[in-house]
Amino acid sequence: LRITVIPGKEIDTQIRALRDLPGGSVALVCGHSNTVGLMACELGGRSPALDCSPSGRNLEENVHDRLFVLTLPPPDRRPAAATEVRVLHYGKRDSS
Repeated sequence: LRITVIPGKEIDTQIRALRDLPGGSVALVCGHSNTVGLMACELGGRSPALDCSPSGRNLEENVHDRLFVLTLPPPDRRPAAATEVRVLHYGKRDSS
């Protein structure tokens, strides 16, 4: 298990590190309402649970029950192939 810590303010570095992972890699990214949506959108994630407009890349601050599972296409198929997105919920479901 290799742990890499990249500060939350370094979103571009985080996205680059994820895109540079070899095919078949698994990564866990933890963040907050102001980073998770932005990262998912920047990695090609599209879902009704994500507002990827320039003004909507943050999740609402009262949303604490979401887990976004993104499966990126192999590097040689990007950007033509879509990033798969699954939105899961955990714990007590938030009202939004």
